[in-house]
Amino acid sequence: MKFRGCFSIFRVKKRKSKESDQNSIDVAVLEAALKKLDAVALIDILGRRSQEQISKISELFKKKTDKELSAALGEALQDKGDFCTLAKSLVSPAIEFDVTSLHTALEESLPNENIIIEILIGRSNDEIIRLKEEYQKIYARSILQDVSVKTKGHFRSLLEELLKAERIEIADLDMASINEDVVALYKSGEGRIGSDWKKFVEILSKRSELHLREVFTGYLVNDKKKDLVEAIKSEFSGDFQHALVALVQSVNDKPTYVSDLFDKATREWGQENELLIRLIVRYRELDLIKKSFKA
Repeated sequence: MKFRGCFSIFRVKKRKSKESDQNSIDVAVLEAALKKLDAVALIDILGRRSQEQISKISELFKKKTDKELSAALGEALQDKGDFCTLAKSLVSPAIEFDVTSLHTALEESLPNENIIIEILIGRSNDEIIRLKEEYQKIYARSILQDVSVKTKGHFRSLLEELLKAERIEIADLDMASINEDVVALYKSGEGRIGSDWKKFVEILSKRSELHLREVFTGYLVNDKKKDLVEAIKSEFSGDFQHALVALVQSVNDKPTYVSDLFDKATREWGQENELLIRLIVRYRELDLIKKSFKA
């Protein structure tokens, strides 16, 4: 079974037949495909149905077979490696998959900051709140509690601010405020000896994305030498730098930021399969991302 075949998830189709009838057909096809280990049939359904459709198919599968679809896939595909992992992940809510991936990253002896950044950076307030609620539901403790214990330094402070979900999401543009932030970022980084990291965290974690995109443009015009990403790379290091850069890139152009992650995962085939699975599960229905990736 070829893991690459699962890229058909980017062709989610609307079904013409009555939904309840089509769900019954899909369940029957899945049952047969699991018995025959028919990868093509499995991909055709798991990769071409929306999360809402998969949820209804799973409910009907459970009612008909008295077995969870995820468990049935795990049993049938147990020796199929990444294909098994992806198939099971596609029938679980994306938010649940992100939460379990985040928990695993935090529980490692040395927390995997790359996964933490990938999952928490670029989220809306609502998405952050849903992640926190799901994490609490599954693990009976808060993300913030684990982040505070497992991470450290400026990186931890940035994550703690992002997890407050206090970004302004709707706001009119105020050029005076934009210019103030441009100057504040410059004076907190390149324009002084040492860096005021707190000002970077405050501005990048709280301001609206529309406001920040104007700040990024204004910073380049004001500095004339470096854009904000280059300035961050020259002023900071380590996980804090990586998180700030990811934050700027995701705010500035989310589709390109995500398609770059896909590009990284596909270029490092075999080493980044877990990243690719997370990205497929998270972004499978976002048309803007798919268009950018195809480009």
